[in-house]
Order: sequence, then C-alpha cells, then structure tokens
Amino acid sequence: STILTGVDYAYGLVFFGDSPNGLAKNNVFSSSLTALSSATIYVTAGSQSGFSADYNDYHSSGTGNTAFWDSTVCVLPYWTGVGCPSQDANSIAVDPLWASTAAGAEDFHPRSMVGRYNAAADNMSNVDGAHSPTIDSGDPAEAYASETAPNGATVNQGSYGNTAPA
Repeated sequence: STILTGVDYAYGLVFFGDSPNGLAKNNVFSSSLTALSSATIYVTAGSQSGFSADYNDYHSSGTGNTAFWDSTVCVLPYWTGVGCPSQDANSIAVDPLWASTAAGAEDFHPRSMVGRYNAAADNMSNVDGAHSPTIDSGDPAEAYASETAPNGATVNQGSYGNTAPA
C-alpha cells in the first residue's frame, strides 16, 4: 500500500496507473488527518477493472470518510454516491479500538474482553473493558486457524488477522 499526502488530500491506499484486479480485503484503515478529505482509497481509471473491496473497517476521526473512484467521490463504507461502484457490502466504519495509539507506546492489537496479545509475556493475558468491532469481522471464507483460541471461528480484520497474536 502507498500513503500519499498533500496540502488538501490524504490517501491511505492508492491503486494507480494501469493496475487491474486490485483487492482491498480484511483491512483496518484509520485516519486522524485533518485535510479537505481523508480519502481512504483512490482508484484511478486504469485500475478499476476487476477491483474489489470488502470486509474492511474505514475509520475516520474527521468528517470526510471517502474513496475516490478516479474523479468520483464515494462515501465509505459502502461506496455510496452517483457513479460509485458497488463495493464493501460487509465493511464497517467504526473506531477499531486499538490497545494504544499514543506516540511512542503504539499497540495496534485490537482490544478484547477475552484476551489481547501481551508481547512481554508472549500470551493473550491482556483483558480489556472493551471489545474491538474488528475482531471476527473479516471474510468468513478466509483462514483463521492461526489465531489463538478463543478465536470466534472467523478471521479478524487488520494486520493481525490469522496470526497467533490476533
């Protein structure tokens, strides 16, 4: 993925040039940028053929939670708007409730009321008072067996999906 920023716009994932069959699935996109738009995905005309997006979390602390379908602005998570493609039928747009986003103490494991990964002890001993909506929200057809039990029998969204520290 590519992060592009400018004076007015910030993009989390760009499908640029002639890149058909792009896939955005089981991701967590979270933005706290202040720009005219914190567009999460930008898909240029040459990359639209075969593009697919689903089972993602699009969280924005700003008011502009959008995607660009070339020059067409689409509102996430369901790509609504005139001229927008039908995408992300199973996606959400909520705070992923990461363990810590504090600078210098980042921990992007999702909070869990049944056990979150503890790197110091290499186990799932951290128990939180909140449960991330990204847990068990990935594509049900995807593998999840590498996630430590109890794993909900569905892959988590985000970078820890289908990994032991999920």
